[in-house]
This record gives sequence, structure tokens and C-alpha cells, in this order.
Amino acid sequence: MPRTAKPHFILAVDFGGSSTKIFYQHRSSQPQLFTMPPEAIIVNRDTLDQHANTLTGRIAQSSGFSSFCWTQLLDHKGQPDESKIGAVGHLGADIALYNTLNVTKNEKAFYKLLGAVWVIQQRLIEEGYKMPDDFGVAVRCLLPSDEASFVGDFQRRVISAFEQGFMTPTGILQPQLWSFECQPEGLGVARSFLKEHPEHRDATVFMLGHRNATAVLIRGGEPKTLRTSNLGFRVCLDMLHGAHGVSTERLMEVAFEARLKDDFYPYYRVTSYSDPDLKEKAGRELCQGFSKANHAYCARLKNWIDNMLSDDKSTAIVFCGGGVNALGPLLEDCRPDLEQYVDYGIDIPESIEVRPEYVNRLEDVYSAFEGMRAEFKFPKPKSFQSSESQRVG
Repeated sequence: MPRTAKPHFILAVDFGGSSTKIFYQHRSSQPQLFTMPPEAIIVNRDTLDQHANTLTGRIAQSSGFSSFCWTQLLDHKGQPDESKIGAVGHLGADIALYNTLNVTKNEKAFYKLLGAVWVIQQRLIEEGYKMPDDFGVAVRCLLPSDEASFVGDFQRRVISAFEQGFMTPTGILQPQLWSFECQPEGLGVARSFLKEHPEHRDATVFMLGHRNATAVLIRGGEPKTLRTSNLGFRVCLDMLHGAHGVSTERLMEVAFEARLKDDFYPYYRVTSYSDPDLKEKAGRELCQGFSKANHAYCARLKNWIDNMLSDDKSTAIVFCGGGVNALGPLLEDCRPDLEQYVDYGIDIPESIEVRPEYVNRLEDVYSAFEGMRAEFKFPKPKSFQSSESQRVG
């Protein structure tokens, strides 16, 4: 039985293709956010030790907990299992030297979750909180709806790891798992939308993520059906991968920035040329190339959206997720016969600094987090910065 009236902290995690996004809160504090690169890789002890002794590894170890994050499962005798070490985030990216998006979120999410739990414990200790190795924690996770068949296995692995304990850079942790729930991507926003707009009992929420695009069909005032495609924003970025020496990940960042500023300069800045004339030429070509790719991607996306709306029951559609940042006005003429909500907002506490282009990517996971905060009666955020929803048409 739990020894305390509340878990020490709660966390909600989105295992996104562009980054791992985590909201958490200590039972006596305010909500906080941290992110990690999406990479995760299984390594052995020799590989981990060799990397730790490199210059990159030494710098990472001195840069903070999330920069050198790994967890290791224990065997049936309670000893560290040398074949089950998960390096996540910056460490996973440094060792792997490639993006691991071709691996299912479910497969890598297990080690990402354990790593996030350790990082949060260490952060709270630094803030002066007493955090025993058997601290209590409640967890909510977001996974694509097409990976729902793996949720049962994922949950069993998480429960087993918490019960047996797992190794971290600071020793063995054996947290008490107060509750654990996986929910499909897009469901949190759908529930929030229904709360704010109960008049739309039949609507469809489109979550435009980095790797997937998900449709949540609301029927009769309840989320009924979830459908996932591989039409995430990465489809657009892959059309330009490597152009002028700019990686997909870097291109995603500058594409969002360029749309907000309505300027080609962000593309100019990230090209690899040193000659100013060549750099400007490459920047303009990259900007034009992205515009063409974006239109082509949007055309494919609209075809899929039309298929999702083929039953003609929806009275409204909601666009959310990081892809909204880059698509922007291209979505405005999508199904003009329906009420359309773009940038469907959430209220983020002022204590959490979030770049404007990042807010859409946090909508779903923050909705899940807010549900947990209310359930466990954790302190309400003291103040908010608001991202208001915009109704189009």
C-alpha cells in the first residue's frame, strides 16, 4: 500500500517523433516541463563506458542529468542485466549517430519513461525536496492509436520494472507506481474541445504530429474512433532531406520560425555555405523548395482528411499538433462548409517558458497532465499565459 496520501510527483509524457515532451509536478510545487531528443537505443555496458570516456561523453556528464541519461533493467536475481541498458535522449543520439524514428514509439518508449522518471527525481532533489529511492509516482503516456495492441505489454513491462527496480547513473530506483495509463494521441485535445464546445457533439480532431497524423472522431458528444496514418509532417521534411546540407531536424525548426516571421532568413542562416552570395542563394532555394514540398504534402493530407470526413456527420474540425505551425494558411480552405478551429489553445503556466512555435506540440500532453493534476488534487498553477483558440470561417 502507498505510504503517503499522494504520490511524490506526477508526470505525463509524449513520446513524440520530434522530441520527448514531459510535464511533471511535485505534490508541493508547480508544473514543470522538460524535453529530450527522441532517440533511444539499447546498448551494452562496454559501449556505455567507452562513450563515457570520450570528450563528448565527459561533456555530456557535466551538462546535466538529461544529457547523460540511461537506465538498466535488473535480472531475476536483482542484478543489473548487461544486455538491457537503454540510452535515451542526447546520450542515445550521441551513441546511435542516427535518428531512430524507424523504430516504433512503443519499443523505445519504455526506456524513455524510465529515464524521465530518474531525471525528474534528480531535478527535484536539486530543488531541495526529499526523494527516497522508493518515491511514489503516477504516469500518463501518449501513444499512437495504431500501437494500441502493444499497450498491454508496455504496461506489464513498466509495472515489472518499478516492482523489481532499475539501475540509473545514481544507483537503483524502486519507485511505487501509483497509477499508469496510456491514452491515444489526440484524445486529450478532443476531450478539452468537448468541454469548451459542447455544442459540437459531432466533430473531428486532427492531430498533425511529426511522424503520424491522427483523427479523433467525436460522435454523440464522445470520442468514438481514432485513426492514425503515416502522414506526419516528416513526410514534407523528407522531400528536402539533406538539401544544402540541412538535416531534417534542423529544417523543421527553421520552417516553423520562418512561417512565424514571414521571412527567408532562417533558411539562409542554417545553410552550410560561408560565401554570403552562395549562402543567400541556397537560403532562397531552400525556402522555395520547402514551399513546394509543403503544398505537395498538404494536398496528400487533405485527401486523407476528406476520407476521414466521408460520413458527413462532423459539424466542426479541429487542427492541432506541431504540423499546424508550418501548414498554417494552407489548411484554411479545407472543408469550408464546416466550422474550423486552428491552434486550439491550452493554458500554460507562466512559470513554464515555451516558445510560440512550440505551444501546438504540447496541447495533447498538457491536456493529459491537467487531468492527472485534477485527479490527484495537486496544487493549481498560480498564473497562466493563454494560447487562445482561433475560430476560422
